Amino acid sequence: MGEQYITEKVGLSLLDGVEEVRQRACERPEHYTVGHVLFLCEKMVSVYTGTGVIPEHSGLALLDGIEGIRKKMTQRPQNYTVDYTVRVFSALIAEQCGYDNRVAWTKKLLSLSESRYYRRYHGIKGQFHL
Repeated sequence: MGEQYITEKVGLSLLDGVEEVRQRACERPEHYTVGHVLFLCEKMVSVYTGTGVIPEHSGLALLDGIEGIRKKMTQRPQNYTVDYTVRVFSALIAEQCGYDNRVAWTKKLLSLSESRYYRRYHGIKGQFHL
């Protein structure tokens, strides 16, 4: 794991929420645009930052990352599918809470029975988009 700015518990909660957005977008793509997904991610980070759950500097770094994704998306929309965009944002969150790769944090979420990721993976077969 890299340098940590957000606690692991909070980071995993954010990652779980973002992954939930990705799953819903995969299941119902007609209801989720990249812009909508970025808005939902932005809202999650804003709430976590505004309530003091994550440090302001980390929240601002994540919001800046979202804005960077949004800017790149407008320049090259063909490269930014919902799935790709969420994975890019997830990588920013993972880096802030000390994870070096997707495998590490998804493995951790799979070990937490209270996570939506765990419940989806172990509960609804055939509806888990990897």
